Amino acid sequence: MGNRKALVIVSALLFSLSVITPSRLFASILPMPQIAAGGHHTITLKSIGTVWTWGDNWNGQLGDGSAITQNTPVHVDGLNNIIGIAGGYLHSVALGSDGTVWTWGNNTYGQLADNSATDRTTPIKVNGINDVTSVAGGYYHTIALKSDGTAWTWGDNTYGQLGDGTKTNSSTPVKVNGLNNVIAVAGGYWHTIALKSDGTVWTWGDNIHGQLGDGTNTERNTPVQVIGLSNIIAVSGGYYHTVALKSDGTVWTWGDNYYGQLGDETNDDSNVPVQMVGAGDVVAIACGGGHTLCLRTDGSVWVCGSNYDGQLGNGENTDSNKPVLVSSISGIVTAIAGGLWHTIAVGSDGTVWTWGNNFNGQLGDGTHDRRNTPVRVEDFNLAQTTSKIYGYTIDSNGQYVDAVKLRLKGEKVKTSETTYSDVNGYFEFKGLNANSYTIKSKKKGYKDAKYKVILEEGETKEVGVMIQTKEGTPTPSPTPK
Repeated sequence: MGNRKALVIVSALLFSLSVITPSRLFASILPMPQIAAGGHHTITLKSIGTVWTWGDNWNGQLGDGSAITQNTPVHVDGLNNIIGIAGGYLHSVALGSDGTVWTWGNNTYGQLADNSATDRTTPIKVNGINDVTSVAGGYYHTIALKSDGTAWTWGDNTYGQLGDGTKTNSSTPVKVNGLNNVIAVAGGYWHTIALKSDGTVWTWGDNIHGQLGDGTNTERNTPVQVIGLSNIIAVSGGYYHTVALKSDGTVWTWGDNYYGQLGDETNDDSNVPVQMVGAGDVVAIACGGGHTLCLRTDGSVWVCGSNYDGQLGNGENTDSNKPVLVSSISGIVTAIAGGLWHTIAVGSDGTVWTWGNNFNGQLGDGTHDRRNTPVRVEDFNLAQTTSKIYGYTIDSNGQYVDAVKLRLKGEKVKTSETTYSDVNGYFEFKGLNANSYTIKSKKKGYKDAKYKVILEEGETKEVGVMIQTKEGTPTPSPTPK
């Protein structure tokens, strides 16, 4: 069993009681809380555009500048205004609001696209590609969808999973042959999936278990259409299996079924799509290494397949070839994702829930204990948490001063905004991100003043801005409270 437990990578879609494909998401409501997983690590995106990770970090896939495994969330330095995330087995991917792609972690096959094979412990910008609207990860390869509907890939190409008609690895982005009007992409172990705007699904790469869904077990280095599927609105890739969601809320699966991950109440592989039993009213799908996740309109999560480490979340450790209900999550779930042997969900309140294998701390609960029911990642929330600076402008006599111009400038993340103190000397700057700030005051007849303020995420800080008349005696700057 152990040698079949190789990864996989997720394609978890967010929704608002209806499925939204990635390109539509990025063009409209993002950023919203997102989750993704690699082999043994977890990646999360807060609604303020920052990325947090935990779990295995042997190759720097947590992006915190170290190679130290973490069992609680750590912040990925140098990333802001992120709108999308994805995981490979040992690497991580982020999408910026400006259409840029950032990668970090293992780079053995060039999956970071920096034209090298050097691992990176902090994010690097991918050159040679822009206007990207969605990203996905495979085992050792990476996929990007551009705004023009073309798909681009890089990294390992042993089985043709880059789709460029060759089997040559690439450490720079290459265009997938013959694909246009793509609206979503996903990565499996050694195969790749694309969803077109007409609702058809196209696949390429390894096909040993029929995971390409073309009725054969022949690997392909260019895209082939999946047989008999239409009206598809979401796709996801597992280790050796593939999953699609139809507009009517039904789920269709194909490929490896050793653990029952196809959910058709058999353990027989299929090289054409089969309908998952009992999966209706589904609004989002995701894959783990050998398990499949479904999120229903009522916010409940159903999972089938491998359960050796409790990744089905039903309190047992027995595999299931039909979907079982995940227990003990408080509230309504809004997003799902699967790693190799673990599972992640996000509640409508921004809380993160995890279960399954935890050898590398990928559950983020501060332990290394595996769980067969969901546990909450404590003191962590993906919902928007902004900071605030407020205070009063005061002269040397302790009197409030109105109409003082106050300019706030961010240092680490370049921002700038201006306000004026009111008749009571009060001012405030709201909706701020964690950053180092400088406040400069200016008013005719008074000396300019400058203050430094460091804000943590979600912090509210009061600052007394003391200003002096030009003929007055200078007064030491107050320390922000």
